[in-house]
Amino acid sequence: MSDCRAFIAIFLCCTAVSLFGVEYFVSPDGSDDHPGTSLTQAFRTVNRGLSAIQGGDILRIQPGIYRESVSRQLPNPGGLPILIKAEIPGTVLLRGDVELPVFEKFPGSAFIWSADFALAEPTAINERDTYRIYTPAASVRELEFTRGKFFYDLEAKRLYVCTSDGQSPAQHYLTASVIAGSGFLLTTENVTVEGLAVTGFYSHYRNFYGLRLSGPGNNRVRNCQAFFNSNGIHLGCRKDSSIEDCTVYANGSNAPVSGGNMVCWGDCENIRISNCRSFFSTHPNNLEIRFYGGTIKDSRVENSISYGSIGLKANTSNTWCINSVNGGQGYAAENGRNNVFRGGNAYNAQDTSLNLDTIPRAEWDGLFADPENYDFHPQSDARGLENGLIDDGNIYFITPAGNDSAEGRSLKQSWRSLAKLNSLPKGSIVYLSPGRYPGTTLLAQGLKIRTRGIGNAAVITGDMQVKGQDLEFSNLNFIAGRVEVTGRGNRFHACGFEAVLSIAGQDTALTHNAFSTQPVAGNGAGGYKHSNIYLAGLQTALDGFVDFDLPGENPQFRDCANGDFTVANHSAFLGRGFDGHPAGPYRLVRAPQESSTLLPQVHSVTESTINVEWWTNSAQGSSELQWGLDPECLRSVGQSYSGSYYHTVTLENLAPGTRYYFRAVSRSPLREHHSNEYYAAQELTKARKVSTSAVSSACTETAVRESQTFYVSMQGDDRNAGTKSAPFRSLNQALNIVRAGDTVLLRGGSYTEEVHLRAGGSQGRPITIRNFPGEKVILDGRRIIADGIIIDNKSYIIIDGIYFREFNNSTGAAVRINGGHDITVRRCFADSRSNGYTPGLIYANMVRGLTVANCVISRGFYGATFWRCPDLQLLHNVWYLNQICHFYLHNTPEEKAHLVQNIFFDIIPSKFRDALIGSQNLESVLARDNCFYLRCDPARRAIFSFTRQNGERLEKPKGNYQNYCERSGMNSRAVFVNPGIPALKEHLQFSFLPEIDQQGMHFSYPEEVTAMGTLSNRVELHKQPDGTFKDWTFSDFFATEPACREIGAGLQPEEFTDVH
Repeated sequence: MSDCRAFIAIFLCCTAVSLFGVEYFVSPDGSDDHPGTSLTQAFRTVNRGLSAIQGGDILRIQPGIYRESVSRQLPNPGGLPILIKAEIPGTVLLRGDVELPVFEKFPGSAFIWSADFALAEPTAINERDTYRIYTPAASVRELEFTRGKFFYDLEAKRLYVCTSDGQSPAQHYLTASVIAGSGFLLTTENVTVEGLAVTGFYSHYRNFYGLRLSGPGNNRVRNCQAFFNSNGIHLGCRKDSSIEDCTVYANGSNAPVSGGNMVCWGDCENIRISNCRSFFSTHPNNLEIRFYGGTIKDSRVENSISYGSIGLKANTSNTWCINSVNGGQGYAAENGRNNVFRGGNAYNAQDTSLNLDTIPRAEWDGLFADPENYDFHPQSDARGLENGLIDDGNIYFITPAGNDSAEGRSLKQSWRSLAKLNSLPKGSIVYLSPGRYPGTTLLAQGLKIRTRGIGNAAVITGDMQVKGQDLEFSNLNFIAGRVEVTGRGNRFHACGFEAVLSIAGQDTALTHNAFSTQPVAGNGAGGYKHSNIYLAGLQTALDGFVDFDLPGENPQFRDCANGDFTVANHSAFLGRGFDGHPAGPYRLVRAPQESSTLLPQVHSVTESTINVEWWTNSAQGSSELQWGLDPECLRSVGQSYSGSYYHTVTLENLAPGTRYYFRAVSRSPLREHHSNEYYAAQELTKARKVSTSAVSSACTETAVRESQTFYVSMQGDDRNAGTKSAPFRSLNQALNIVRAGDTVLLRGGSYTEEVHLRAGGSQGRPITIRNFPGEKVILDGRRIIADGIIIDNKSYIIIDGIYFREFNNSTGAAVRINGGHDITVRRCFADSRSNGYTPGLIYANMVRGLTVANCVISRGFYGATFWRCPDLQLLHNVWYLNQICHFYLHNTPEEKAHLVQNIFFDIIPSKFRDALIGSQNLESVLARDNCFYLRCDPARRAIFSFTRQNGERLEKPKGNYQNYCERSGMNSRAVFVNPGIPALKEHLQFSFLPEIDQQGMHFSYPEEVTAMGTLSNRVELHKQPDGTFKDWTFSDFFATEPACREIGAGLQPEEFTDVH
């Protein structure tokens, strides 16, 4: 620590001194009993430091790890500037997670591991080597069917995990988030926070943040990092604030559901996100950089890179995305200029920014600076990229076959020698292609010198003298000589040193390097270092350096003498860096995991069915089974549009007493449905890897077995026989043993389970899951579970008489159905009211003959979603105040969906610009005898939104009901009345309509819309003062209006005599 203090003393002498106010200090060596006004009398905690400062003061935080949650309001009535800064940027880490003990295999399980953990109840488990955060499971059993989740037994103080690939935790680097709070949450004004890093603060249920500033405005976050938090860096400031030069990764949870890596929340004005980088979001919807909510004015995202999505999603006025990279599928911005994106601009179809999907991937390398590392600036001789990132004229290229007489601004005009670096101005970026380059004397200042691409590092041979200042070397390997650093402020990142690194300069940064020879520091040298790795026997300490290198295993370099620092035992270093990256050199490459298939197992058989299941190590593997009467297995079943870690397929219509052969097939990546013709065409030719198991066989039973009824009760026990007098405790236990023709009766109560059907029914012998007559059964996700009942490749299933509530994640579903046919969901109630986003009733993919009847679907993110579901029957349902739309249908024109005798209320007020129902093809929808109750004149309300008709894309997709009748050529009867349900006396009505342009892109929110949203929660959704919601039953949604009852629209009361 004496070396650390010596360097800090030098550093302080070279930095500006406050012009007014008091300087306070925080240090790991301090004490909260100190006055905090000098380095030798520093505070110990950041919280103590914040309690001391006021307007005009500076808080200097010394290098170290601070295990505390900082959450404070800091009054600043005079509005004087406040500066909170890391003394050395990137060396102050607020940390909320701890390492975990050794795990052991959970008995009887293939994928579950457990360990005693009494320190605290974990809020998350971080798989730092893969940049993933495990979400909580509702039970230990759930871990068998998924990956990347954990369960904590609070009473036994026992932690259970299933890793992201199902392998032992010993193959990963796991930590547990244990501090219940935000990393750094400050409410004030005119504050600047600089150089902090925050990690390990997570909640699946509450709004915790890595780093967030709130307040009236004039706040800034600069040069900060956030990783492995529920939310990364966020602003909740009303005006004149910014996030600048920050990096965020591996952040995201469902709390808040619209959070993510980097977010500025509305209402706000003049807010900027500038020069930031975001990648590997752990949010379920891959949310990276965004503005969200309320009204956003005069704000922008600029000069930033997102590996996922960028969005300015709100009521917007003069908002821009400028000169930024959006690596995800589509972005959203009112105005866009000089961006590079994929997909399209959801808020502006006329955006002329550069769409990468219009350029073949094979051409990227010759057009862009370094596309594999997300630098999409154009090379100087590239043409047709004028609408992409602005060419600042500061990017240069050096290749082994280059020519020093060339201009150096493209690969074709590249230089050959490093001596050309001395001719470059400050701020230039130089890319070296892999190869060997003789060392040189470097006098330049302020350059970034990097290996191009993600392959082998460029190798610099012989002596190298670094006399210049503020140079940054990245992913370069130095061999056969000596690298002498005499200049000030130089940085070496992710480099390999077989050459001796000799440092005489000050403020040198060494991060993520690999050393096979001893580095040395001369008198007066200083700086900081972290996350470096060293060959066994080398001294890791350097005089004058703040040191956060951690002891670790001996790296097994492949051939460092020839510049190859590839580490054979790389798993020993993954995730173990000070900043959450691997210790030693690394590249930000996240290749999709190849799917491998375990041998399929026979779960159960009947006289006409065989239920087969298997597991893969990737959720991107499809569920397909090849089968037949001989080992060639020439027939196939299943489908390639959905996947999971757990796969199950039912072979049906089989002959009794017959042997059948089968093998599992998983293709990755999964096929996707597209409304865009370009992507649909690409989908047909996309390369896919196929994983195939060995052939297995099973024989059907010889006779029809007698149907059975099993009982489940909150007072039951899974060790029971499942009879009425000795019921099971869990629905899953019953589904472990049901076969075709069986029924499961659930006694009244609230069950929290993710339910998997492991067997299918057969014609005339369905599997039925329903409530015990007269009793109310609830499947409650408790904001933990995303999907309630999961039905994969099963047929002849009936789900009846169940309430669903509090499931989590907008992409989940109360009932998820992939594949199969002849499935009925009836008399079910999706009560999706909650304080966050909640999924709707059904997500169905490639299901034939699906019937949804006499159900209530309320406040789902989407009430339901149907992908390629022919002969879909939606009968006698009530669709009530869902959020985005009541349902979306993606069928071909020949795949009909029958909408008969439903009641459609309006959706939530803030989504008034959206149609009630969305459909890919107009011809798919056959509607009759439905009732609509709207917030305005039916002539002015978009009921349907159709993408296509007669194969052609519609210029105006949205229309009222009359428009649908005219387009379809059908006189489809409908009534537009208040159905008179007990739950709602009257819809809230707009006194005047919000302004919507013809494309429905820009929605002008009058104050009435915001007020109506608040009132709707109370009046229409029955939210109570304590934040809970009034209990609803089916009878609250029985229609009383004669015109509605005349056409038979809505729930049929006579069908509910045995349902609560």
